[in-house]
Amino acid sequence: MWTMHERYLTIHREQEAPFKIEFVQVKSQGVLAHIHPTFTIQTSDLRIKMLRDANSKNIRPLSPLSCDSLSLITRFLPQESEELRLQVLISIDTGMRIEEIATLTLEALDTATAIAESEHRFEILLCPRTTGVQTKFGKTRLVEISAKLLHSLKDYKTSERRLGRVNKLNEKFKQLNTEKHKLKQAQIEVLERSKRHEPFFVSQQGNPASSNSIESR
Repeated sequence: MWTMHERYLTIHREQEAPFKIEFVQVKSQGVLAHIHPTFTIQTSDLRIKMLRDANSKNIRPLSPLSCDSLSLITRFLPQESEELRLQVLISIDTGMRIEEIATLTLEALDTATAIAESEHRFEILLCPRTTGVQTKFGKTRLVEISAKLLHSLKDYKTSERRLGRVNKLNEKFKQLNTEKHKLKQAQIEVLERSKRHEPFFVSQQGNPASSNSIESR
């Protein structure tokens, strides 16, 4: 609202706005609450929905990265592998959880749709059933991603580096039927899911990326 008032942001159509105006009923706490128990306020959907602790019911505080921390990451990333660099950038740019990043699929990237005719921001669909991305509680959700990062991901998608890893993964698919008895159930489930939805990140050994491997880095 402030950016619009100060003319930093000009909205020509309601569909272009980065938020939605809402009218919310609030419980009155004043001395005249018995006459007017509720009142209406104008707000937006930009409110941060905070989780509550299961035991104390207190709202859990958010701990965003500081500018210093982001600066350190920016200086550190060029020294790391292309995969880790992209994984961290996805986390910062989209806010995706580590499990969602690890199980990001080509199908999810294919759902990229421009937001309100924007050339700079897109939305991608995260859904275990539709795009194979493992979300919290299996919920379907949309996340925003910048056009620049999306372009980098598409470049990596067809790179020789990634395709070489995918070839190793395809060999594991061929061995799945013959050597299934040697694998743990969790490994079998990951490989079968990867056959249905091709993973974006694959290790040097041809294994689908996992949240544990990303977290250790």
